[in-house]
Amino acid sequence: MLFEYHESDDDDASIYGLTFEEVNDWIQDHNEYYETNYQTIQEFNDGEPYREFIVSEMVNINMN
Repeated sequence: MLFEYHESDDDDASIYGLTFEEVNDWIQDHNEYYETNYQTIQEFNDGEPYREFIVSEMVNINMN
C-alpha cells in the first residue's frame, strides 16, 4: 500500500509514493515537533485541518 501526503493550503507540499512505515515515521516526527499525540493515520487526518494522507495505490498480494 502506498500513500500520498497533501496540504490543502500548499500544492507544492504534496509527496507521493510513501510507504506505511514512512507515514508512521512522519506522524511520529509531527507529534514530536507539534506536541501532538496522533496514533493512527485517521487520527492525523481528523486532527489536521490542512494536512492529510490518502491511499494512492493498493498492492495485490498472492498468498498461494
